[in-house]
Amino acid sequence: MRIIDQLAGDPPRLEQKFWRRARITIGVVLLLICAFFVLLLVYLTPRIMFRDPELYMSADRLIVRTRNLCILLGVAYLATNLLSAPKYPILFLRRFGLDVNSVVSRVIKAGLGRRFRFVALDDSRFPPINVPAAERWLSRLGPPVIAVAVLGASAALLSRFSTMPDIGGNLTIETSNMMGYWAGVIWGLLVLALTHLYRVRHHSRRNVRNQRSLQVLLYEIRKLSKWPFRLSLMAPQTIIARVDDSLWQQTVSAALDQTPAVLIDVSDPTASLQWEIEQLRESSHKCVFIAERDHLRLWTERSSGDSEAQSSIMNLVGNDEVLTYSAQSKLGGPAFRQGLKLALSRAVCGAPKPRFPKPLPVIWRLWRISKSALFYACLFVLVLITGMIVKFVVTEFVFYYNCPLCRTP
Repeated sequence: MRIIDQLAGDPPRLEQKFWRRARITIGVVLLLICAFFVLLLVYLTPRIMFRDPELYMSADRLIVRTRNLCILLGVAYLATNLLSAPKYPILFLRRFGLDVNSVVSRVIKAGLGRRFRFVALDDSRFPPINVPAAERWLSRLGPPVIAVAVLGASAALLSRFSTMPDIGGNLTIETSNMMGYWAGVIWGLLVLALTHLYRVRHHSRRNVRNQRSLQVLLYEIRKLSKWPFRLSLMAPQTIIARVDDSLWQQTVSAALDQTPAVLIDVSDPTASLQWEIEQLRESSHKCVFIAERDHLRLWTERSSGDSEAQSSIMNLVGNDEVLTYSAQSKLGGPAFRQGLKLALSRAVCGAPKPRFPKPLPVIWRLWRISKSALFYACLFVLVLITGMIVKFVVTEFVFYYNCPLCRTP
């Protein structure tokens, strides 16, 4: 094996240059359309309110406006999805219970999970990682910040118009209704964002107890590279599968067929690790070897212990490069993250397409569809009811606050 501390060179292009430019161009155009729509909405709202406040809050206008907002969200999702780079699932194999595994988890959190998504068997010391921190805080803080901005602008609009003597009393009522409407919309977006984060966190853990749950795991791995899940907040960065001992080898072999490349940590050689590398060599899968620098030096220099597994692993690795990192460094060293990204990019470049997993039984697929439909129906009802409550509370509060007659004893 060739032990190296860093890799040099430029990462290969994982998609054709023409399609990459076309994808980014279309995404930018769609984002500009969304920005133009938002600016138009901000520009026209006070003028329509000034001209005909009852028309702005009429039932048919509310329906059309809500429909347009849904279309806007769909176009924004499509645009950001086009701007996102393709994601590649990587199978991560290592010894369980090894403290140095936390280095790789921190590297994934530090940005590697934006390009690759990892699948690993269960290990209490390797935590599941859902969406990146930036996307998580954006989904949590984005709706409240927008809500404050909308309510502040509405309050400023109301205070400005209320000083005009030629405006009828309907302005206060309709502006209060407008603020309540937007508060309900933003509340619904906040509930949807938090619910989605919960589902992503839930999908970051899987239990494999039988053949059916194994097929579900393979289906989830297959989804990691699908186009609708390119956004970092649409799928977990790592999936941790808790596998029964009787299905462990079968799970590893099946997961190999669903991933274009494999990441193997050879910091501590075991018989299980030897079997996994043998499976890789037989299947001609591309793999990236990494190891903790001190652990690797200890087992390559010593002659005691599990010498058969050590010599077998050294022969199986052969002349391949082994990228080393330091457990004393938070991210494994100054060049480890970039070197690992480069090595994985080279591994997935030109890799054969993953095989399609065995399809789930029709009854099981119908059951999953029924559960999802029931979940989203209940979520829609919850958002609708709570949104109406929020709208009513905000409308009454704003109207009472801005109507002097209501506060006169």
